[in-house]
Amino acid sequence: MRALNWLMIVSASASAYALPAQSQQYAIDLPVSYNERDIKDIAATIQAGQVVAVVKQSLLSSMGRMLNDDTIQWLEAYSDSLIPITALQDRGIFIDFSPQNMSLTAKLAGSALRPTELNYGAADYVVIPDSTATIASLNRFNLLTETVESDTRFALEWLGSANVGGYDGVNARWSAFADRDDEGNNEFYRGEVTLFHDNPQLPLRYELGDLTTFTSGHVSGLNMGGIGISRAYRELQPRREISPGNSQQFYLPSSADVEIQVNGFTVLRQQFNPGRYELNDLPFTAGANEVLVVATFEDGTTQTFRFDNFYSGALLRKGLSDFSFQLGYASEFEEFSYNYADELTFSGYYDYGFSDSFTAGMNLELSSLGHIVGTTVSYGFDIGVITLRGSQSKLDEFNGYAASIDMGFSVWGSGYNSSPNLRFSFEKRVEFAPTVATQPLALFDDRRVTADYTYFFNDELDLTASVSRYEAVDGTTINTDSLRLSWRSRGWLLSAEYYRSNFVDPLTQQQDGVFLSVSWNSYDSRSQLRTRVEYDDRREQAQASFGRINRNRVGNYGYEIYGIDNPQLRDIRASGSYTGNRMRGELTASKLELESGASFDIYRTSLSTTLGFADGSLGMSSIVDAPFALINKHETLADSHVEVNPDYLGEIEARAGDTLAGLVALGAPFSETSVIVNVPDAPLGYNWGPGLYDSSGGSVTGRVITVGSDAAYLVLGYIQDESGQPLSLERGELVGNGLVLDVFTNRRGRFAVEGIAPGTYKLVIGKYQAKVNFKAAEENLIDAGIITVSEVQP
Repeated sequence: MRALNWLMIVSASASAYALPAQSQQYAIDLPVSYNERDIKDIAATIQAGQVVAVVKQSLLSSMGRMLNDDTIQWLEAYSDSLIPITALQDRGIFIDFSPQNMSLTAKLAGSALRPTELNYGAADYVVIPDSTATIASLNRFNLLTETVESDTRFALEWLGSANVGGYDGVNARWSAFADRDDEGNNEFYRGEVTLFHDNPQLPLRYELGDLTTFTSGHVSGLNMGGIGISRAYRELQPRREISPGNSQQFYLPSSADVEIQVNGFTVLRQQFNPGRYELNDLPFTAGANEVLVVATFEDGTTQTFRFDNFYSGALLRKGLSDFSFQLGYASEFEEFSYNYADELTFSGYYDYGFSDSFTAGMNLELSSLGHIVGTTVSYGFDIGVITLRGSQSKLDEFNGYAASIDMGFSVWGSGYNSSPNLRFSFEKRVEFAPTVATQPLALFDDRRVTADYTYFFNDELDLTASVSRYEAVDGTTINTDSLRLSWRSRGWLLSAEYYRSNFVDPLTQQQDGVFLSVSWNSYDSRSQLRTRVEYDDRREQAQASFGRINRNRVGNYGYEIYGIDNPQLRDIRASGSYTGNRMRGELTASKLELESGASFDIYRTSLSTTLGFADGSLGMSSIVDAPFALINKHETLADSHVEVNPDYLGEIEARAGDTLAGLVALGAPFSETSVIVNVPDAPLGYNWGPGLYDSSGGSVTGRVITVGSDAAYLVLGYIQDESGQPLSLERGELVGNGLVLDVFTNRRGRFAVEGIAPGTYKLVIGKYQAKVNFKAAEENLIDAGIITVSEVQP
């Protein structure tokens, strides 16, 4: 900030904090690392390369959220503003100085940690959001048009969220849609609507509304309307590496262009409507062991879903539990409405870590139609995990069972990342009911064996062998074998695969043979240009694209020319997009030709904007997800530009206006992030604040940041006593107008104070005092001249 440059000029011998003059020692702000993460700077005094003292308020501001109540009370009650490092060490706070990079490293003993830190481990401490608004709401609107030949469809999508009471208050998410066709037919329907409350310390999430259950054991995931309680580690403690279940579903809250990739190659790219989709709905082939679904929404945001064919058992830390329980009615989205089943259904699981290498649990689905009950046991070795699953089902008069064993090992040839490269799965089901929430169409009576092994020669070359055997009681058998050699280098991916199967793949119409595939990807981060070319011999599919990626920052634009050709279709499209400070627009034109000979000209447009409200402030931006922050511009900066989150290219995420605040996302909920603010054309000497705001948010919370204030002046001057001698290397305070500001003098009695408002103040330096009056100046820079202080008798 410009004001800081003035401070450096006039106070070169002083810094942000100072000890009393007689010690002639100074505290300086230094970056701090805690558990390999950067936290807020701490002001510390350094002598002979060692920390000797820390400024109390600076320590509380940086590490207060990690300390327990007793430690915080001790710090606040400490009589001096500087605390010796020896006193901190006695309380379990250790701070070391690294002269190589001029930084601090902080460590906390168990006696100083919050209880949540002590229970879950310092590396996984819970992030408690601060400065959240009491009431906040975020609403995204997408206006869409689609013209196929001469028929035009209009659609409006509303994706909303709200919070009352902060991160531990009441939250809501909802979506609603309106469609209108050429004939004037209107459709209004809702998406998923959910109320929920979060407790990140435990962690626990309570939900009411449209829910999705996790897959556990042989109990499949369900969509239901009802109530639920779960650990929700991923949402409430995102830094914790725990997999609380498996999901074979993905949810699209709004329309999206979906690209499906199998083993590194694109299988299909098409438009999907809002809704929840099962993995079985995806058109990928038998034998696929890595499926990637990339959804690009109408507002330009993307979301990635990863799937594979192997059940993943999760090991929990010793003494840690994971669970999810839901009670409600199974739901399906059909013909623009949600249909709920008649059967009240309970679905849930509970897992417990008996040791770091042994986890066991139970799972259950129960309704008046019957039940599915099962158990899951996972045991970890140095090289991998084995999971055993057993389940029993009862549906009407049918009793069935299912048994499985799943293994994932990192063995010879696993490569540098040591991820499982040998996987094996066996499953047998006898008259097993897939669900009892509704009447299933059929019972499972089959067995399946799947295995694959990948040998990584190096980072560029790997060989994968896959085997799959499936046999049903009706005589259906599907046997698939493949051997694939892949080479990757500088954007190239070449794959040679031998594929054999007794099953005719419905997508490729291929049974066996040797197939070659090649792809090339090029991306330049500065120009944002991306080129991609692919050919898949097995699918007889070629595709190519060239374009500029829209990074969705203010003033960004993007475009793409894309084409795909295979035996089923040929699709050529061109698109362009632009992101402004308040809105984002996109236009797409495509030519689609089907195998049947039918041909369609398709045109799509989308216009997206987001409105955010928090504690009386209103902001608008192109695309923002919750949690969010509103950046208000103070009236004293009416003629200046307030830019939010500038990057290395000088591009910004938002700009605050005079009436509408800037609106930016705060990243993942319950995670630490920073909001950077810059005012490049601020008045000379103006102090608009810290410039960097450490922040975090709850699931759908908002916060308000005001840039600038009336106390935005920089005061420069000299201080002398009644004999005309400068007060050298002294520390004092300016008190007035509700402010208490530190004053430091250099050897010549020179001082600089920023963040002050015009008015009358009392200057107190030790036994000296003076009454001073600062008058407003045009450039936010006040020259106080020489201030003479008088000695005050006690």
